[in-house]
Amino acid sequence: MTPFGWMILAFALLMAGVCGFTYVQILRNDHQQHRNGSS
Repeated sequence: MTPFGWMILAFALLMAGVCGFTYVQILRNDHQQHRNGSS
């Protein structure tokens, strides 16, 4: 694979990880809104 291909792959994995993490945090915050005030 070309270095450019590796860069695209790494970026795609990073975006997928960030999106998945954010999605989980939103779901958890939905269920734990009144637990604590820290975000």
